[in-house]
Amino acid sequence: MRKLLGQLLCASLVLLAGAVDASPHRRRTHRHRRASHHRPVPRRPAPQRPTAPRVVAPTPAPSPPTPPTPAPSAEPVAGCRLGAAVTRGVTEGTLPVDGVERAYLLSVPERYDPRAGPVPLVFAYHGLTGTPTSLRSYLRVEREAAGAAIFVYPAGIREASRRHPQGSTRWDVRADGRDVAFFDALLARLSGTHCVDARRVFVVGHSAGAVMTNAIGCARGASIRAIAPIAGMWAGRRCADAPAVLVVHGRADGDVAFHYGEETRDRWLAAAACGPEPVAVEGSPCVRYGGCAGRGAVEFCTHEGNHGVPAPMAHEVWRFFASYARR
Repeated sequence: MRKLLGQLLCASLVLLAGAVDASPHRRRTHRHRRASHHRPVPRRPAPQRPTAPRVVAPTPAPSPPTPPTPAPSAEPVAGCRLGAAVTRGVTEGTLPVDGVERAYLLSVPERYDPRAGPVPLVFAYHGLTGTPTSLRSYLRVEREAAGAAIFVYPAGIREASRRHPQGSTRWDVRADGRDVAFFDALLARLSGTHCVDARRVFVVGHSAGAVMTNAIGCARGASIRAIAPIAGMWAGRRCADAPAVLVVHGRADGDVAFHYGEETRDRWLAAAACGPEPVAVEGSPCVRYGGCAGRGAVEFCTHEGNHGVPAPMAHEVWRFFASYARR
């Protein structure tokens, strides 16, 4: 029994000693845990709304210098910026060209309104001994246009000749002559004072005025959309840039024989590189030649009359011009 009691006492002392030795460890551990518990903890950021990703554009590489933009072939011209303060009706005007005062007749339709956009411009050339006023009275193309275009009638210079010793109004058909220069100056003036469409400049002429029309068509084909020589003849030169052409000639013309009209047609066919076979224009006494190069086009209109301008031919001239005026 004594032996058993002694063993129990020794075991109790061992347990007590272990408890005493472990107690500081537990206390240290506890302090450590407390210290860990009170250590500042970084705050987590508050949740934010999702935002769209930010896109950063790459820095563009240096670009080569931009070449100057060429001026368009059809503006509107400077005259379109002047507003509606333009005299309507028929007025006379003069223009200095190479030191000579040149005259013209200008017809602006009553319905002309630059705010509505550019309008076609038609040059009309009178015959030998003629005047702008006399041509306007019988040509009738302006009447057919019914206010859809501005018409200008240049006046030739009066000169004496063997056939007309008292003098007559004539045209200089040379490409570098005074009347091509007059055309240039008049086109520039009207482009600055009226709202005209540079894409729709037309030229018509009768008799000697038709010869002048052919000359301007050759010399300024790039700036003219279409021409209509009536009862005229070829101007005697090759053309670099052919506009669209309507040739009108009477079979009974006793002043400028019909074969001159045929020659004019053939010259323009060659200039525009058109095909040889014509086709009838529906509802018209004219025929059209196809397959032409570039802007070129040729129509040939004949009538049984003489050197005059029958009313149906005036209608055909405007029909031809209007087909381009709508483009």
